[in-house]
Amino acid sequence: MALREGLRRHAALAAFGIYVVASLVLFGRPLLTDPTHTCLCVGSTTDEGVVAWALEWWPHALLHGLNPFHPRIIYAPQGFDIAEGGLMPGLALVLAPITALAGPLLTYNLVALLGPPLAAFFAFLLCRRLTGAFWPSLLGGWLFGFSAYMLGQEAGHLNLTLVFLVPAIAHLAVRTSTGELSPRRFAVLLTLALIAQFSLSVEVFVTFTLFAGITLLVFWLVGGSEARRAIRPLLGPAVLAYLATAVLVSPYLYYALMPGGLPIDVPRTEMFSNDLLGFVVPTEMIRLGGVHFLSTSLRFTAGDVEGGAYLGVPLIVLLLLSARAGWRRVEVKVLVLVLLIVAICSLGPRLHVRGAKSIPLPWDAVARLPVLGQVLPARFVLYVFLIAAVLSARWLATARSPAWGLALVAVVFLWPAVNLQFWHSRPDLPTLFSTTAYRRVLRPHDTVLVLPVGIEGQSMLWQAETHLGFVMASGYVVPPEAEDPYKHTAIDPTLIYNEAVPHVERAAAAFIASHHITVAVLSLAGAATSPWLGILHQLGWGSVQEDGAFVLRPEGLVPEPTEPFPPPATPLAAGPAGAQRLARRAAAEYIAAFVAGDSVEFCSVLTEPALAAQIAHRGAGQAQCARALPPLLQKLSALRLLARGTLIGAATIHGSHGYVALRGSNRRISYLPVRAVGARWLVDGVAQPPGR
Repeated sequence: MALREGLRRHAALAAFGIYVVASLVLFGRPLLTDPTHTCLCVGSTTDEGVVAWALEWWPHALLHGLNPFHPRIIYAPQGFDIAEGGLMPGLALVLAPITALAGPLLTYNLVALLGPPLAAFFAFLLCRRLTGAFWPSLLGGWLFGFSAYMLGQEAGHLNLTLVFLVPAIAHLAVRTSTGELSPRRFAVLLTLALIAQFSLSVEVFVTFTLFAGITLLVFWLVGGSEARRAIRPLLGPAVLAYLATAVLVSPYLYYALMPGGLPIDVPRTEMFSNDLLGFVVPTEMIRLGGVHFLSTSLRFTAGDVEGGAYLGVPLIVLLLLSARAGWRRVEVKVLVLVLLIVAICSLGPRLHVRGAKSIPLPWDAVARLPVLGQVLPARFVLYVFLIAAVLSARWLATARSPAWGLALVAVVFLWPAVNLQFWHSRPDLPTLFSTTAYRRVLRPHDTVLVLPVGIEGQSMLWQAETHLGFVMASGYVVPPEAEDPYKHTAIDPTLIYNEAVPHVERAAAAFIASHHITVAVLSLAGAATSPWLGILHQLGWGSVQEDGAFVLRPEGLVPEPTEPFPPPATPLAAGPAGAQRLARRAAAEYIAAFVAGDSVEFCSVLTEPALAAQIAHRGAGQAQCARALPPLLQKLSALRLLARGTLIGAATIHGSHGYVALRGSNRRISYLPVRAVGARWLVDGVAQPPGR
């Protein structure tokens, strides 16, 4: 008995080793030369940056006592609710030591390499439990772990490749239904697995729950009394496990279900649905025939990454033979029926044939429901491939040798096109952010605008590579179809897609003022097609090249922060009444002079450090400042126009330093630093956002 168990364990390790070596050979070789700058991802998206950022954020938030669901270091100053972004807190916390030592991009690559082997290995364990045979189970694991679905998601969606818990939970259910696991133990293990899956991908958690429920229902309806007795021990523990999971993940659910979250977007659901021909026509990601069917596959609305439905004719034939051979067995009949249900659901709300939409399908009744209306039907094929793996392994375990020829042909038909660049790219990552160079360029109180914002830029990766070393008014967390803080700003198309908008300089000035932006950064590569250098130059910003990036600042309007304490979170009248009155008068004179473009009056209310900052010359006096500023104030005409409606608020005074609250025409609050110089109070720098 001990010898048999030892052989089983060695067989499992051998299978895992085979899958790991295969992943390294298929995807890992380009990473060997430069694993910290090369990415196992497709170069046409920036999704890898979101994952890299998440690997840094969750440990950072917990170590610093921050709200992990609403970071304010992105989309500053208001921050953003990331509970809807699928940002894998569990993975980030487990891998925190590796991320801290090796950096987020290398950690990303390691996990990406392990995603397919882990999925294949746990599918192998499930198949071996059902068949007792090594080689059929090895092939079943391969069909799942290296399926067309996995190949697509491997190009950038790390949370959707860590699906090994799906076959693991199915394995637990099989062992419980046969009496190997007690209901109590099953409840505990299922709770742990569900929490882990929720922490890796909420979407997979939701879709697994849906199709697991459908599978149990089909078993109950089709299987008869014997099948019902087999699944009855699963029901009570499953309910308890889901209730326990709901309680333990309730903080996450609180933020994820807040009003204003991800919208139900039916056009997006229809776009990311599988084409009927996608099951038999390969995309470019498939080596055999992928480039020969582009006239058809390029019409698939789900694209290469999401359109992972390709089974191939040999595998479909194998599944038909498996279904015919085992149709009298309840489990085979149920698996075939569930496979068909999932495949139909993956076609989405409407039938697509070669890209053309036609008749409504069953998912049309689901597409507008809460939660389920937000998932992408194309991704359901994950469960098609798991069922295909089980059916194939079952048939091969009892079939004659010619069946293996068909099975190997099916593997060849699914072989990835590793010669193309779907799983190898070099993200746009300037040395400014991949080293500590950013520390001498970005100041502690800066709010950085990393351009472009959103899906077209690498702001999340750049911030992650600095171990979240700066605050930015940029970000990319949810799909571009969803709401983000900038969706309704006039400058949004220019921020994200570099598209022109009416009165672009005025819109940019309004955005910069309302978000307290003090510095902008864009890569040298991105600057070639970006309008932002020209826009910011027109607003009076100067630019320098620093380690592979353009760094832009308002010329002479952002001095080094010298304040001994941060600005208050809300307007607060504090300190001697006389000092408050003088500080508010200085702020009023400063704003009035700026609006009027009066450089003499403007410079007369500045402290010496602030004076020097206006012309980047230490020791400058008021006369030199007044001579240097007129051209700059003229360039800032749009910003001066916005400043007309500024209201002077409360003054917060501590000793010889303080802040005066300013309410802009957009109703946002900022704080102007002031300092006592003799009997006067003078302005000591640029207005700052509320204390963070």
